[in-house]
Order: sequence, then C-alpha cells, then structure tokens
Amino acid sequence: MILWHASGGDVTPDTLAPFGIKTLILTESCVHLGKNRPLATMDLLFEEVLRLGKIMQVEDQAQELVENWKAELAVL
Repeated sequence: MILWHASGGDVTPDTLAPFGIKTLILTESCVHLGKNRPLATMDLLFEEVLRLGKIMQVEDQAQELVENWKAELAVL
C-alpha cells in the first residue's frame, strides 16, 4: 500500500495500478486540487485517521487517538 499525496508528477494511483500497487488517496491532501473535494476540517482528519486505522488493523488505537483529540478540542 502506498499513501499518495497529490503533489503532481509521474507517479500517481493510475500509473501504479497496472503493477498491482494499491494506493490510498488521502482526501485532506487533495483539497487543493479543487475537484469537488470537501473542505479540510478536523472531522475530515478524524475520518482519515480512522480509515488508516482500519487498513493497518489498529482500529482501536485509531479510535482512541481520535477520541482523545476530540476531548482536547472540546476544552478549547
């Protein structure tokens, strides 16, 4: 698995797919492309962390991390 950041160049999910290389496009990193992407928000970050937790089979740790971040933000 490759985490892909939309910074341009020749290596993209489309060019890697023929080689059987799976990629994950982080939504937050693509917001600057303006292709009907959601605005970058904390909720979007939380969703990405939970997605990564699921892929890496550490869902409980990802959930705990997100819950801790939310608790910290709640007191601000």
